Parts: sequence; structure tokens; C-alpha cells
Amino acid sequence: MESAESDKVSSEVAFEQARAWKDKGATLLLSISRQPDKRADVCDKLPVTILDVTDSSLSFRWQLDVVDPDGPTQPFASAHGTFVVWLRDVSFAALYSSKKSLTISRGPYQCVLTEFSASVFG
Repeated sequence: MESAESDKVSSEVAFEQARAWKDKGATLLLSISRQPDKRADVCDKLPVTILDVTDSSLSFRWQLDVVDPDGPTQPFASAHGTFVVWLRDVSFAALYSSKKSLTISRGPYQCVLTEFSASVFG
């Protein structure tokens, strides 16, 4: 899911980045996979916003709308929900390139959060 190498960071640095994204209302792309089997992706680049940051978890709000570009303004279908990533025994890594990203790993599982927009308004 990442093309460049990430640097390991402390939980304090990871929480600081997550809280900054939450405070800005940033939209992130959330990808969760089981390594090395990429066919076991749970989700890939799902747009989310951070709902809560605690010592034990990060929670995210997501919403998907199916919109007909030539149809009425109301979506044809929509879905919404919450993802929670539990932080017990995880490691963190960060990538500071053109788009900031934070990787959360435990065992074969990996969650990558990539900054998509600085706020929900742009």
C-alpha cells in the first residue's frame, strides 16, 4: 500500500498526528490489509474522518454515496459507519512526503492512513 519507506515513530508522535488530523477535520484514505497476502484487503483507500483518538483505539467515520452524475442530486444509494482500530501491541510508522501517512501494524495486519485533504472543505 506504500511505495516509499516509512520511519518508525513513537505512539506519542502518532497520536499527535492523529489529533492534528482530527482537529483540522482532515479527510484520510484508510486502507487495512493482511500482509503479505494483498488479496486479503479489508478495505482500500476508504475516505474517512477521525472520530476519536484514545490510548487504546482510533475510530473513524466513513460514508459512501452512489451518485448518478446525470441524475437527481439525491444519491441512488448510501452507506455509512465506523471503523475502530485497536492499538494494543501495535507499532507506528510515518511517511512525510507530499502526502502525510501513518501506518499502524500488529502481526500480519496493517492499517495505512494517508492524508487526502486538509479539511472537509478543501
